[in-house]
Order: sequence, then C-alpha cells, then structure tokens
Amino acid sequence: MMNAVRKFLAKLKFNKSLTIEIVWTAELVFSAILISLLLLGDLWLYKNFVLDKRSANAAENKAVSLKKNNLKKIGEQVRAEKAFLENPAFIFTRDPFK
Repeated sequence: MMNAVRKFLAKLKFNKSLTIEIVWTAELVFSAILISLLLLGDLWLYKNFVLDKRSANAAENKAVSLKKNNLKKIGEQVRAEKAFLENPAFIFTRDPFK
C-alpha cells in the first residue's frame, strides 16, 4: 500500500519525504471529500425521488379520503331513505287534527 502511494505521489512530483503523518492526512482529506460527496448524492436522490412521490401520494390520499367520506355520507342517506320507505312513520310534534 505504501509503495502504491509513493508511486502515485512520485507521478505528481511530490518531493517531500513520505511520512506516516502525510499519508494519514491525505487519507483523512480523501475520506472527508468522499463522505461529503456521498452525502450530497444521497440528499440529491432523496430530494428528487422521495419528496416528489410523497407530495403526489399526499394529494392522492386526500382525494381518496374525500371520496371515501362522501361515499359514507351517501350510503347513510340511502340507508335512511330505504328504512323510511320500508317503515313509513311520521313523527308529529303536535296533533294536526285538533
């Protein structure tokens, strides 16, 4: 590993003597850059794919729940009318014949 790093630095015309501190610093910088790029890529994917689908699903769910509530109300009205037609009964608040 050390030889590969030395060859790479020699190609870059790095003339300082290679110490473990220099290698360690270079690895830390490289790791920090790599992690930040991966996090930015992950954020970009989340922003482009997850958030767009979430807003579309929220709109669909809202429409579905509104339709569901409307269907429940209509069903209750139909059941009430059917029950009235099966057993017609009028509730009077006072006697109309007096």
